[in-house]
Amino acid sequence: MKCSICKKEIEKHVDENGKVYWEEGHNAEPVVDGRCCDNCNYSVVLPRRLGLVYGKQSEEKLKKKV
Repeated sequence: MKCSICKKEIEKHVDENGKVYWEEGHNAEPVVDGRCCDNCNYSVVLPRRLGLVYGKQSEEKLKKKV
């Protein structure tokens, strides 16, 4: 499976015995519709989600002050 963001192959997660237990990547929303690799999840998707959460909280605080 390819990453919807960087187009590289999504890494397979293996246990200590080398058995694959997950190979479907991460949810790539809100960046794109699809799945993403570990690197894109940590460097692109999670920062975007946090920005949306903290940005929304900041907007709500500003509205309360007005």
